[in-house]
Amino acid sequence: DQNRFLQGEDGVFTAISLDGIEYEILKEVDPQYPIKARKIGYNGVGSIKVNFLVDIDGTVKDVKFISGESKFGFREEVEKALKKWKFKPIIYKGKIIKVHFEKEFKFKKN
Repeated sequence: DQNRFLQGEDGVFTAISLDGIEYEILKEVDPQYPIKARKIGYNGVGSIKVNFLVDIDGTVKDVKFISGESKFGFREEVEKALKKWKFKPIIYKGKIIKVHFEKEFKFKKN
């Protein structure tokens, strides 16, 4: 069980794997297709893969971009949306933990 978690100096566990961890998203906001991309007439399908941390209070922190469109404002829109997400504090074996998530966002021009 130990290898699924990293214990930080603050004593808070961070899950490395989501096996056996139940989580609930209280608020989920989709990123907007960037105005910057619209303005220049770019109409590709943007795809952004991110890793982010859900903190013990259920807020999203430490958004890191793994891959995807780096121009035209797509990353900014993903970060802006994720900052509005809210999770129910994630509890594992009676302890509130921080959890890293990986997610891919796909943009379609509407």
